[in-house]
Amino acid sequence: MAADAFLAFDLGTSHLGCLIADGRGHILSSVARAWSYPPDPEGGALARRLDPESTFAALGELCQQALAEAGLTGGALAAVACTAQREGCVFLDAAGRERYAGPNLDLRAALEGMACDAEHAEELYRSTGHLPSLLFAPARLRWLQDHRPAEAAAVATLLGLADWLAFKLTGERCSDYTSACELGLLDVASLAWSPAALRCWGIERALLPPLGRAGEPLGTVTREAAAATGLAPGTPVALGCADTQAALLGLGVLEPGQAGVVAGWSIPLQRVLDRPLLDGACRTWSGVHALAGRWVLESNAAEAGNSYRWAVDTLVGAGRYQEAEALAAAVPPGAEGAQAFLGPPVFTARETGLRLGGLLFPVPLTASEATPGMLLRATLESIGYTVRANLEQLEAIAGPIAEVRLGGGLARSRLFMQVLAACLGRPLKVGGADASLLGAAALAAASVGAHRDVAAACAALAQPLCAAEPEPPWAAAYQDGYSRWLRAARGLQELGEEVL
Repeated sequence: MAADAFLAFDLGTSHLGCLIADGRGHILSSVARAWSYPPDPEGGALARRLDPESTFAALGELCQQALAEAGLTGGALAAVACTAQREGCVFLDAAGRERYAGPNLDLRAALEGMACDAEHAEELYRSTGHLPSLLFAPARLRWLQDHRPAEAAAVATLLGLADWLAFKLTGERCSDYTSACELGLLDVASLAWSPAALRCWGIERALLPPLGRAGEPLGTVTREAAAATGLAPGTPVALGCADTQAALLGLGVLEPGQAGVVAGWSIPLQRVLDRPLLDGACRTWSGVHALAGRWVLESNAAEAGNSYRWAVDTLVGAGRYQEAEALAAAVPPGAEGAQAFLGPPVFTARETGLRLGGLLFPVPLTASEATPGMLLRATLESIGYTVRANLEQLEAIAGPIAEVRLGGGLARSRLFMQVLAACLGRPLKVGGADASLLGAAALAAASVGAHRDVAAACAALAQPLCAAEPEPPWAAAYQDGYSRWLRAARGLQELGEEVL
């Protein structure tokens, strides 16, 4: 075991995680803790900041906890890799100090992003495959230049969060292709930093680190990082990747025709391609898979996972998911007429801004009182419907999808698995909540030659998948329910355009 254990870190949107697995796929420990982001009043109401010092300290504590639960010392690890939420980023100065650190939820640069898109949206999309710009690192750098010019002038390197954590462990500045893509600065076809994006934003090439492939060796753990984490100095560290792409690795979504639904705080859907593909209508994101010779086309159910958290916290109580599932399971398909609209029905990359949403149910209440179970069931069904709408969008752009696999936190819910399979009208293969961490562990294993390549490492570390088949009565109910839900969503959008 001592020569065959791999550790992965994950900086997710709502949690920090650490997992240790051996090279045969046995999970030796997996630990996590919730995290959140304080506001940054200077950045406005939508600004959120990430504290680098406390974040790295928390990851160090999780690492020590994972080692203790696995019964290992840091010296027993063969390699380490990191994955993290997309769109989060850190700007380092020449000495390695963080001049800006923000999560994916930091929207301080909304105005800067919209101003750039008004002039350059099509050019940026043709190169990077990503919009709207307000989500990505260049807009935040522009905000920093406008509001904190001294800090901006000191910036030497832009990194995604996975690459920042790898820097904290090794002192090496490098970006893998998936993380670079999620900075909004990579040309997805050439896999080089985008001259078009650099020109549109006025960013110097010197601010961007070298590029590499996920699973390649990066460096080794420094003595300073070892003291903070419990890792052994000199432990190899691999280039990691963005968390959605790491989840594809953990779920075994490696081949063209497969698609992964990563149901966490947000619910991205990525289908694997053997070439880059841009949508002429700019509805989807085009990105890079962690495997060489693979790309992804993404549609996204936005913060659908967070919407279910909100519904559970509001209707049942914070974190009471088992009780919420029991209430929802007691309600028949169709939620007795209740419908939920807690996000956009389908992803459109160019659209931003507020929209009207809510929970609808029959009235008068004297005839049919809406219960928490009805509203929770309606929320889960709405997530199933929006996943279906986004899956249909991917198929409309790139052709039929042969297989769909589900992972992420919502994959823990047996009811959600059943609802989603019935909403889609197709079978699912379902993995676990640790898909991103497993994918990162596979990268660590591949980086030191424990397996032939990343694909072989994914196969070796793969966890058993369970099957979720659509129940015919549920599928029939949801076929009609989906049509009614789409019509109601269009009506709400029209109403929102009048009142918001």
